[in-house]
Amino acid sequence: LFELGRTRGALRDDAPLLFVSDNPETRGHLYRVEHHVSALRDGGLQADWSLLDDFSDDKLAGVTAVILFRIPWNTRVAALYAACRVRGVRIAFDIDDLIFEPEYMREPYFDYVRLLNPVEREKWAGKVLGWRQSLLEADCAIVSTAPLAAAAEKLGKQAVVWPNGISWRMLEDARRLAARRSD
Repeated sequence: LFELGRTRGALRDDAPLLFVSDNPETRGHLYRVEHHVSALRDGGLQADWSLLDDFSDDKLAGVTAVILFRIPWNTRVAALYAACRVRGVRIAFDIDDLIFEPEYMREPYFDYVRLLNPVEREKWAGKVLGWRQSLLEADCAIVSTAPLAAAAEKLGKQAVVWPNGISWRMLEDARRLAARRSD
């Protein structure tokens, strides 16, 4: 991530990163926001996260980059991007699925759509276009896999692969469980 920012001269190792999410109840939020914030902090860097609904311009004070996790374009996102641009804050769009590609987020490629009623299908199609717009308006992409990086790069976005991970606590819990099973 910092290498990507250094190519444009905007990110600094000593300045905070702010993740923005709109759905903290999801597994994606856990893996792409909370775990990444934790990893950055464990590495001695400053990082925090905010809900989109709780975001205000004052949260940008001193921030070097804002990372939006899987938030479709809307007026609030447009305002956040504008506030970042005024302050010279880099914007990364973090995504862990190919949901920004309308070509594949439909039947027969994406079975979920088959389960939706016509109104929900229209909403889904709008969200897909919203995710794509959020990506296109960002400075770069942060993705979970190399194929996603390739898809973002096809749209002209520099992409960094940052795989999903687990937290130190999850690792310790797994070790404890494994130790109990071997007893």
